This record gives sequence, C-alpha cells and structure tokens, in this order.
Amino acid sequence: KYLIQKEDKLIIEETYTDKEGFTCRPKQDLPICYIKPDILKESREFDYSHLLKDVIRFVKSYLELPEESGYLILAL
Repeated sequence: KYLIQKEDKLIIEETYTDKEGFTCRPKQDLPICYIKPDILKESREFDYSHLLKDVIRFVKSYLELPEESGYLILAL
C-alpha cells in the first residue's frame, strides 16, 4: 500500500499513479530470510559493483518505480 498526501491529508491507497499516468502496484510476495551465524564465515572479498547490480536487479524484481534512479537509491 502507498501512503499519499492529498489536500493536506494522508491517505492509504492500493496503487499509485504519477502525473504521466504510470501506475505502481506493490508486490505482496516479498521474501523473508533469517541470517544465521554462518554468514560470518563468508568471504569478505567481492566486487562491490557486481553486488550493487545484483541488489538493483533484486529490487526491480519486487518493486515498480516511476524513475530508474529510484532503484539505485534503494540499492545503496
């Protein structure tokens, strides 16, 4: 759901439509993962640019954003 301000009031809506008519709908099947202590044994040497691309790809698979830059902001 989206929390939107209209005429000085906050309302909750199922979808969001921007000024250009682009409609965003939230997905309801977001994954939940519980990290275990063995995560501390993972290698700390990895390519951060590759990790960023993976995170952006993950965010895109679960969110619809009106601007491409929004995915980068969420990934960071």
